[in-house]
Amino acid sequence: MKSIAPSPKTTNVPFYKLVASSVDLASVFKIAVDAFNARDLTTLMNLCDDNIVVVGVKRQDPYCGKSAVAAYFAEQFRTNKPTFTPTTSATTINSTASVGHIIGAADWTDRDPDDPQGAPLDSTVRYAFNFVSRGNGWLISTLWGSTDQ
Repeated sequence: MKSIAPSPKTTNVPFYKLVASSVDLASVFKIAVDAFNARDLTTLMNLCDDNIVVVGVKRQDPYCGKSAVAAYFAEQFRTNKPTFTPTTSATTINSTASVGHIIGAADWTDRDPDDPQGAPLDSTVRYAFNFVSRGNGWLISTLWGSTDQ
């Protein structure tokens, strides 16, 4: 007779803790958006996981790891002066409260570095922030955005 091994137990987080995790996740998202718009690289990078991956909005180039992402953001802040204003969002957190996602659409403005006057470029972007829960809170693990143009 063949014995069947028990399946690994999945520990679900109580609902009230998921709600608290969702509030914490939304708070980290807001802090990240505010830091990005203030061009506060230090705060923004403190919210990022060491293995963060960012995909650039315009060319969809990937930047991997904190140092590459910090260099990318520093250059964007210096030349393009982008702003990101979420207009819609949806939040999900897995049942163990270890992974969270915030996706939606946002108004995006930056400067055209090829224009001597720095003419603004305005568009709508779709975005996805993925987060991982570390012992002391949520960290951004992946950040992606894309224009519809």
